[in-house]
Order: sequence, then C-alpha cells, then structure tokens
Amino acid sequence: MCKAQQILLCGKKPRFHLFLGAFLLIGLGGTASLQAQTTTWTGNGADDNWFTNANWNPSVAPILTTSSVTMNTASPTILNGSININSLTTSTGGVLQFNSSTNLDFGGAAITTLNNVGVIAVGNQCRLELSGTANNSGSIALNDTVGGASSSALFVEAGSATLTGGGIATMSGTNALVHGNGGTSLFIANQTIQGHGQIGAGTLRIYNQAGGIIHANSSGKTLTISTPYGFSNDGIIRASNGGRLVLEDFEIVTGGSVEVLAGSEIMRSAYFTSAALVHVAAGGLLSSNSVLQIDPTGTLTGLGTVDGDVFVNGTLAPGDVVLGNLTGTLNLKEYPRLQSNSVFEVQIGSAADFDRIVVHNLFGSQLGSISGTLDIELLNGFNPDSSDIFEILSRSGGGNTGFTGQFSNAMSGQTIMTSDERGQFKVNYEFVSSGSSPISTRVWLSNFQAIPEPGWSAVLMAGMLLAISFRRQRV
Repeated sequence: MCKAQQILLCGKKPRFHLFLGAFLLIGLGGTASLQAQTTTWTGNGADDNWFTNANWNPSVAPILTTSSVTMNTASPTILNGSININSLTTSTGGVLQFNSSTNLDFGGAAITTLNNVGVIAVGNQCRLELSGTANNSGSIALNDTVGGASSSALFVEAGSATLTGGGIATMSGTNALVHGNGGTSLFIANQTIQGHGQIGAGTLRIYNQAGGIIHANSSGKTLTISTPYGFSNDGIIRASNGGRLVLEDFEIVTGGSVEVLAGSEIMRSAYFTSAALVHVAAGGLLSSNSVLQIDPTGTLTGLGTVDGDVFVNGTLAPGDVVLGNLTGTLNLKEYPRLQSNSVFEVQIGSAADFDRIVVHNLFGSQLGSISGTLDIELLNGFNPDSSDIFEILSRSGGGNTGFTGQFSNAMSGQTIMTSDERGQFKVNYEFVSSGSSPISTRVWLSNFQAIPEPGWSAVLMAGMLLAISFRRQRV
C-alpha cells in the first residue's frame, strides 16, 4: 500500500507575489488505498520555486500523482516544469503563480475535486490541466502577456471537466485559451468565463449550463468561441464594456440568454436559433452573415441594432423589456420575417414615446414578411388622442423593397383592441404594389377610441334608468 503526500505550506512570505488571494483549495485526492502524509512548506530555500527541495519539509518537492498538497500561508512560484498531483489546498493568502512553460496536472486517477477560493495565475506557455469537477469560488487568471506562439491555457485532459463554485476565470490575451484533447468536454455550471482570448480551441465541446456565463468584457478586444465539435448555451452569453464576442462557423441552438450591451457586439457566423431571450441594448450590435431564428418560446428585444436575417416565430418586442419597459426603436439591417406563431409587441407611453421597428435595407431585393399577431399595450395610464399617429413598422428612406402579408388579427383598415381593453386603434398599411401579394412599406396606428371602464358604464346606465323612472312617475 502506497502513501500519499499531503503538503502543508506555511512559514515565511515568498518574495515572488503578483496576486493577492484569501484562500485556495484544490481537490480531495487519494483512494481507499492511499494514506495521507503531511508535508510542510517552509520557504527556507534560496528562492520561492516549487521545485527547490529546501523549501519543503521533508526536503522533497511534490511532483508525483501520489502527492496531496496543502498550502496555508505561502505562495510558491512554479517555474519550468511539470507537476502531476492529486490535490492541492491553499489558504490564508494562497496564490499559486505559474511561469515559463509549466503544466500543473490534476488529471491523476485519484483526483476527484478541485476547490479554489483564492487565486490560480497561469502565465505564458503554461497550462492548468483538469478533469472531474473544479469548484472555483475564487479566481483563475489566464495571462498571455507575450503573444505569438505562447499560450496560457485551461486544458481538459481527458473525459470531461465541470467548472462550478460561483467564481471567475479571466482570460487576458489573444493566446489565452480554454481547450482540450480530442473528444473532451467542458461543462460551465455556476461559473463566469470573461475577458478576451479563445474558448474551444482544439476539439473541446462546450456546454454553458444554467448559471454559467461567458462574458466578453475587455474593451476593444475579442473573445472567440470556436467549438466545431459542439456548443450549447443554457446560461448567458454576453458582450459588454466595449467587448466583442465572436461565435465562429457552427450552428448554435440556445435555450439561454444572449445579451449585447451598449458599445459592444456579438458576431455570429452561422445559423443561430434562440428559444429564450435575445437582448440588444441601446448602442449594442448583434451582427451576422447568416440567420437569427427566434423560436416560439424566444424573445428578441432591445433598442440597439441587429444586422442579418431575422426569422421570428416567437416574440418581437422593440423597446427594452429587460431594462424596465423602455420604449423606443429597434433597428434592423434586413427585413424581418414574422412567421405564423410570432407576436409583435408594441408598448405606447406617449404620443412621442412608443415602440417601433425601423428597417435600414433600402436598395436590396430581399422582401420581409408579416404574419402572426399584433399586441398593443398602453403604459402608465396614457390615453392617446384620436389624431395621434404611431408608426410601428417602417423602412428608412426609399427603395422598392418592403413586406408581404399582414397581421392575422390586424388587417389593413381593421381595428385592434389594446391588451388592457382600454381602447382600440385603426391599423393602416402603406402599399407600394398590388396584386395577390401586395408589398407594404410601413404600418401605423391611428384613430384611437377610448372604451369607457365598466364602472362608468354602470353609472351611466343607472342614470338613464333613473331618468326613465322619473318620467314615468310624472306621467
């Protein structure tokens, strides 16, 4: 029966210290056949190097799969080497810094869990190798500072790995990578991966689960998701702070949210199907050279710009229902196709403050289509005048393109009741061609007629009955 090492790091504070952390706990290694032995980090060597035997008691640096390492107060630096251990625990200022072509492998047969509450900093040409579950409630930093052929990587060695724990993994550099061996998978559970770099290099499959966030938030820089072997999103993918998120050439079906905030962009290169929320805030850009499909349970909303084909079989809600029912304009660069199950939701807050779609494809040959239903909601007790006009769907400028079809519940010249039944509008289409499939260029609402509330109707009726009764008594 072999004995595992358990190394306890304490003693003098190391001279090499790039990050501050409070607590780092990595894994519970070992099997039933292993007995743990405590080993202490003393820092009595001439440097802070992990591989210096004099820094340990007993004087043997832990590098084998039978090692279980605990670090209490000190933070050694790993330089130029490869370490394969079962577990690592660091507390009280625990920071582990990788520099210069180092691999730290937690893929040994006995590894079960990685728990990080402090900081793991992975430098140039270094990688943190994982399999199993990684509970990261602290931070993992992938720091690529030199570029070129070097990389700073989080690497799935075999099978699958799960990132959870509510922590953050920050990528900083073009060659900051999250990748893995052939046939491996990474499950992003309760975890955020942010910054700029590349996720999915190699043949790694990515599953962004509920509670997982992939966030491009480095101003002026790009976070790329490149997973031709598979990517799914049931969490959140987001671009903010001037960051750019690129989804490369693979079809995506997402049951999670897609968020593009002010000054940021999400660019997709292939067919993208959403069964949940797609939110493009004011100043945000969602661009593509392919199709964005909104499924029946999905919603496209916002005050930003969508560039690319949009097929809507769910809800199209211009304005911003995420940031507090803000009314306004959602700009489209291509004519949308509103399909039979679609709902076009329009909120009206005042004569000058209402939801609308403006299409900016002026001279192309493509036509959009109108189908599904129209839903109108009046906000904050607003009652329009009969002379108010609300242009809810239009194109910017001239051209010969437009829309075919009409809303099933709001044909040209018909009236439509508001969702709260406070009034009704006349629905108008401007047609630029006739025939069996006439083309329209805009849709607007007019001639609002308020409907008295049931309480007032009852009062009026009671008054009429009283007047009739009074007349009969006089007769």
